[in-house]
Amino acid sequence: MGRQPFVWIPPTTTPDYKVEVIRTSETDDLSNDIVEASFTFGVNELAIGNFSVKLPNHDNKYTEKYIGGETVYLYVDYASPTNKRFRGTIEKPERISDGGFPYIVIKGRNYAKKLLDILVTKSFTDIASSTIITDLMSEYASEFTTTNVNTNATTMTVNWYEKPLWDCLIEVANAMEWDIYVDANLVVHFFNRKSVGNAQEAIVHDFNMISIEGLGDDDALVKNKIRVYGQEQDGMPIISTASTGAADRELVVNDTNIVTYEQAQERADSELAKYQNAPLIGSLTAMPGLATLQPGEAIWISAQEYGLSDPAGYRIIDFEHTIKHDEGFGTNVSIEKEARDLPQIIKKRIDAEQNLQDLQNPNSLDFSYIFPFNDNSNILSTSNLAISEGKLSLLSGETSGTLISTARTADTAITQIQLKVNGSQLGASLFFFSVDNGASWIPIARNELSTVSTPGKYLKLKIELASDASNTEPTVESAGLIFS
Repeated sequence: MGRQPFVWIPPTTTPDYKVEVIRTSETDDLSNDIVEASFTFGVNELAIGNFSVKLPNHDNKYTEKYIGGETVYLYVDYASPTNKRFRGTIEKPERISDGGFPYIVIKGRNYAKKLLDILVTKSFTDIASSTIITDLMSEYASEFTTTNVNTNATTMTVNWYEKPLWDCLIEVANAMEWDIYVDANLVVHFFNRKSVGNAQEAIVHDFNMISIEGLGDDDALVKNKIRVYGQEQDGMPIISTASTGAADRELVVNDTNIVTYEQAQERADSELAKYQNAPLIGSLTAMPGLATLQPGEAIWISAQEYGLSDPAGYRIIDFEHTIKHDEGFGTNVSIEKEARDLPQIIKKRIDAEQNLQDLQNPNSLDFSYIFPFNDNSNILSTSNLAISEGKLSLLSGETSGTLISTARTADTAITQIQLKVNGSQLGASLFFFSVDNGASWIPIARNELSTVSTPGKYLKLKIELASDASNTEPTVESAGLIFS
């Protein structure tokens, strides 16, 4: 039996709105004074929206009224506007002149911006993702409620150190490929992407669709290789990579809360899956606007001339409610057909991180094997050597000693290796690697990029620490092999 056709019944009334500012002792209704205003909404990276309200000020009515810190509410409904749709905080009022007339513009951010200022130091091991979210909110931001956090039993292992709370929540949501946002009543919403529809709202050509821009498959967002940098250990970052086999569209992710190779690989695999398909993206304007729309909801869009007629709906990743004195209430939406994010905010951060990682990994190798010498981890054997206070050194009275690491098994044969070493008085010491589990050893110099003539998958490091007249107390504080 085929899919049943969707028939949209338009609202019988137009949207009505109210904008209020809450001061210490008074509430101001700005609705009748607004020249123009905008309020933005979104999910995940786009969820911390902003607002701007332009007011006439020819009579100095608003000159000293707002100083910053006041609460702004937007109410929108198809009947009397009683439902809060946006809650924000004024950051600064601006006095401007436009066409020779004085105005006050009040601007600010969504109240959820507060979650960016709360730093989290916490770890979870094999805990359900929805439980992580509710636990975080309960411990760090109890004024927010989690009644709309849907259950997700898929577990995660994370370790955060002074990471903004909102970034932690986004990390969980993106790992699960779910959406998250905070509504105007300070309720956290966490739900499976495209699982929430809004049958009351639609955008229909020749009815309420005013314009459409930028519609198409954004192939520029497809990536086929993701390299993840985790926490540094003595200047050597944990590195792991996921790839489809090609490597012409790479993306670098830096997350210092990743402390194990397994966490780095899990993040790389997750990001690679997210960036596999080109999403259908575009922006549309509806007038009258969509009064009941919430972030992440899927709505019906009918514009067959532009290829938009999927009965399953189109996920709204972000939108903007606008108010104009001469036009009324409208909504601009950004659509995405596939379950993918458009992390424009994150993109700028990643570009900067790419430049940083070029210094630590100039040859763009894909994995790392690090030895910080805080303990005997990853060490198979030592001879005439001591590991103490984070250093590898010779035992008293010895002039040479040898360390051999355990093997790290690579997914594919290793073809290139670079050695990184932090230490002192190492002029007489030698370093070797093996890709055949120690059956043969190949010498390598510090910072040298070595091409492996006979590739293998079982990587080991050997250090032959030695002293001489110029190197009386050789020590290694950390060593690492970066490889592809």
